[in-house]
Amino acid sequence: MDDNHRIAEQQAREMETARPQSSDEAVQGRMARLDVSQELARYLLDLETRIWQLEMEFEELKRRSNQ
Repeated sequence: MDDNHRIAEQQAREMETARPQSSDEAVQGRMARLDVSQELARYLLDLETRIWQLEMEFEELKRRSNQ
C-alpha cells in the first residue's frame, strides 16, 4: 500500500469518527428538505458519503496515472 492510499484510508476513518456528531443534524436536514423518513434520510447520507469517497479515490487514481 502506498502513502497516498494510506492517507485516503486515514481520511475515511476520520470522517467516520466525526460523522456521529454531524450525521444527526444532516439526517434531520434531509428529512425536512426532502420530506422523507429518517431511515431514507440516513440511507441518502450514507450514499452521499460513499460517492464522495469514490470521487476522492478517482481523483487519486487520476493523479497517479498522470505522474
